[in-house]
Amino acid sequence: MGGVVYVRGEPGHGLTPTMSDVERCGFDIEFLPRGEYRRKEEDSFLEALKARHPKAYWIPEGGSNEAGVAEAALIAHHVLAACPQVQHVVMAVGTGGTFAGLVRGLRGRAMAHGVCVTKDDSTGAKVRDWLGEGIGRDAWRLHGDYHWGGYAKCPKDLITFMQELEAQCGQLLEPIYVAKALWATKALQEAGEIAGQTVVVHTGGLQGRRGFKQLAPP
Repeated sequence: MGGVVYVRGEPGHGLTPTMSDVERCGFDIEFLPRGEYRRKEEDSFLEALKARHPKAYWIPEGGSNEAGVAEAALIAHHVLAACPQVQHVVMAVGTGGTFAGLVRGLRGRAMAHGVCVTKDDSTGAKVRDWLGEGIGRDAWRLHGDYHWGGYAKCPKDLITFMQELEAQCGQLLEPIYVAKALWATKALQEAGEIAGQTVVVHTGGLQGRRGFKQLAPP
């Protein structure tokens, strides 16, 4: 396996543990300055990149395309099989594709709550586009107040909350996505916005723990 991974940032600052993994898997890493990264969804910019790699199979940021959404719908099947009476399903949301798949798979059998981990105001429109007209807004909701300052912003209070939950349940978590979803779930339950049987989907990403010194293994 091999290919090219485009990453927002500047070269010369070293690689994160995850990027080091990518490099060891045989991929080349190319950095995009912030200005170019903001153009990542413009057709002209994408066509220019694809012209450099005409035989490549393109996977967008977050795997958010129709194929990704369709496969993510399987998450809902697992949730419903494990908890047939579930009323609320909560998931962290980055680019929105996985959440759209969850909503599509639930088909209104439970309310889907997406906890946005970025300050991207376009996420709701993207989810609506992937869902089309068959699923109404009464089946899902995005919560934009729990990003803690933006993507990968993980203050001490959030880390402490996460570590306390890990001690209670014995399950490793990570602060960029899952901890924010759990914090939001607790807050929404306390506010009475979520009541009844609730499932929070652990979306993985545990490799991201290595970017936080306080979460390094002893």
